Amino acid sequence: MLQKEAAKRRDTAATYSAAGHDDRAQAEIAEAEVIEAYLPKALSREEAEAIVDEVIAEIRSDGTELTMRSMGTVMKSVTPKISGRFDGKAVSEIVKARLA
Repeated sequence: MLQKEAAKRRDTAATYSAAGHDDRAQAEIAEAEVIEAYLPKALSREEAEAIVDEVIAEIRSDGTELTMRSMGTVMKSVTPKISGRFDGKAVSEIVKARLA
């Protein structure tokens, strides 16, 4: 929920900036920064990829052959480790690339 609110503030700030209301844009950015202070530390792409690789290795260590049909299984294990700290769509793309 906090991520959505911070994103709304940043989107609104961009709209205000485009309309030439820089004072309002700065206020929205300040609010977004306060909200983001309460969010968990975001992961870098490299950190997210490392988590995906770790999960895939764990699943393969059980002798399971992974294919694209295994994406749900991988995502189910990855999501709790990354949730709220990295974009879910980007994680899905990383998993697809690793399973391809």
